[in-house]
This record gives sequence, structure tokens and C-alpha cells, in this order.
Amino acid sequence: MKEKLTKKENNIDTLSKCEYNNIRNVSKKGGLPMQQLLLVDLRKEQKLTQRDLAKIFRLSPGTIGNYESGKRTPPLKTAIMIAKYFNLPVERIAFCKEK
Repeated sequence: MKEKLTKKENNIDTLSKCEYNNIRNVSKKGGLPMQQLLLVDLRKEQKLTQRDLAKIFRLSPGTIGNYESGKRTPPLKTAIMIAKYFNLPVERIAFCKEK
């Protein structure tokens, strides 16, 4: 049985946006957080620049930068396209930087 924690018990006020999103993306099995991969790391692993990734998805390099920094979150359609490109489920990609 899952217990709901209050905002104070969860210390949600002290979490960064990225940490909060990581907590929300909890595995259904056992309730353990899934390891997420940062978009910036995925891009660099493929030896792509923000400009390269932007061309692939027909976005601006600034938009990719905003996704990587956590300033903006991609719409679901875009997040799915990015996940398919990297051959990952969308919930495995963190669209922000860890602090």
C-alpha cells in the first residue's frame, strides 16, 4: 500500500525541478527511481552538437539548449521523437541538468 506524503514530509520545497521530476518517474516495480539519462549526455555520446540535434528534429539549437538546461520541457510529441531517436523509453530521458 502506498502512503502519500505531505509536501513538507517530502521536502518538495527544497528539491530542484530535475530532482522532483526524477522522483515522479518512479519505477512501477518496487517503487525504486529509474535511472535517467541526461539529454546532454546522450547527445554528446553520439558526438552530436546542439545544432546537429536541432536539425534532426527541426528545432532551433536554442530550443535544444533549453531542454538540456531544464528551462523548458519538450512537448510530449517531441519528447517521444527524441526518445525514439536514442532508442529509449521517454521516461528514461531527463530533460534537465542534475545539480
